[in-house]
Amino acid sequence: MSIEQRLAELFADYVQEQQYSGTVLVAQHGQVILSGAYGWANREHAVPNRPDTKFRIASISKSFTAMSILWLAERGKLDLGDSVRRYFTCPWLPVKATLHHLLTHTSGIPDFEKLPAFVNGEERSLLRTEDMLALIKDVPLLFEPGKGWSYGNTGYNLLASLIERISEQSYGEFLRSVILEPLGMTSTGSAYSQSIVSGLADGYTKDGAGVLTKARYYEIHNFQGSGSLYSTAEDLLLWDRALYANPIVSGDALARMFRRHAEASPRRHYGYGWSVYDRFRGHGGWLPGCWSKFRQYPEQGLALIMLSNHDFTAENEILDRTGEIALTS
Repeated sequence: MSIEQRLAELFADYVQEQQYSGTVLVAQHGQVILSGAYGWANREHAVPNRPDTKFRIASISKSFTAMSILWLAERGKLDLGDSVRRYFTCPWLPVKATLHHLLTHTSGIPDFEKLPAFVNGEERSLLRTEDMLALIKDVPLLFEPGKGWSYGNTGYNLLASLIERISEQSYGEFLRSVILEPLGMTSTGSAYSQSIVSGLADGYTKDGAGVLTKARYYEIHNFQGSGSLYSTAEDLLLWDRALYANPIVSGDALARMFRRHAEASPRRHYGYGWSVYDRFRGHGGWLPGCWSKFRQYPEQGLALIMLSNHDFTAENEILDRTGEIALTS
């Protein structure tokens, strides 16, 4: 049985067991091995997912923010060793925290998303950068900058705000002009939760009784820079190719993105917008009603891309099984 058949059967089983709704793309050296779409983009109107359906990619957005910062650094617009306080006159931000620390989740700055003030209602409201900073004003640092690691969204939101201040463009406009248009990624972008995006899948979850429901409202723009983008599997294959020979930044900058800057766990390190393991590198994302996975095996030139509009499936198990089949076939 061919690898295409094995993967197709695997996902047919997942769909039958109601474990998967979304798209999956497996490619090697840019050549597509499997491109499939499963389940419903909109259940109310029985609109099926298609290979070109757009999905919220959540924290995969961080890799685009990191690339943008590297682009600005190469042009002398900023230095990764700059203090965050150079750009944000906010006395409760630590002076020793640098842009490098924001990129690697080593700044010690608390994650606004985990704070009670956000969880208890602000997630539905549109926050400006000043509002986000106000949420963390009286919250102690998690650790001294550079002395620990804690994953969060505050740092990447600050980086997105910095991109806007330096470029004098919106975050979305900057990405489009510097990264998306040059790479031909015409189905990727940034939008508010209430924006009308053609071909964007609706998100679904399960309630406490296990009944499928629509995902709760979540103002996605509150995660600008950390989780606000939408994309397609086809567009992310273009991103995969660019990450090997990127026309946006130099090879030195690209190597720095994937360097093991911070230890997140014994098996996982963090680069700039990427988790780095022994055999692969990648990133995932989760928001109410969606999850996303992007994984590269550089030695084999293999890419696994999974975008889903269900937030309750066993995504890591599905991803690992897909990788196992692709690598052993």
